[in-house]
Amino acid sequence: KFINRTFHVLIKSKTTIHYWCNWFLITCAAIFPKLGKLLHMDDTQVKTWKNSEKFYFFAIKDSRTKLIVGWSLSKRRNSDAAAAALDSAKQKFLPTYEPEKIRTDSFKGYRPAIVKVFKHSVKTHRPQKLPQTLPTTPQTPEAAKPRAGEIFQGAQQQCY
Repeated sequence: KFINRTFHVLIKSKTTIHYWCNWFLITCAAIFPKLGKLLHMDDTQVKTWKNSEKFYFFAIKDSRTKLIVGWSLSKRRNSDAAAAALDSAKQKFLPTYEPEKIRTDSFKGYRPAIVKVFKHSVKTHRPQKLPQTLPTTPQTPEAAKPRAGEIFQGAQQQCY
């Protein structure tokens, strides 16, 4: 009855649900061995529409298959919430799978969460920040590029 009300799908027998679950498990079992060795972990602040409450959505995405393999929703942005997301991802992994690196942003709570769930075997990778201004090299007059008009005049002289 719940599935009928929620998804508007009429189910005539319980074996239909059983067959669907088996199909889903076989499909997921084909995907999870293909996970890469690098995972991405990030959090996003989400605000509810009705009460304007703020929550943090932690997501863990595989870099190779682009699938979200674990997630967590929490009222606080701390290492316990990050550990809950990592734990939900680890429960879905095969027993032999363990990522080599997890790419994160600058939030300091990720490293304790990774150590709590995966021990010290997984490294944290933070991309380097780009500089705010790009360094400019002073140009000498000889190295200065000609303007568009000068290029056009040079082409005219070559034609005549």
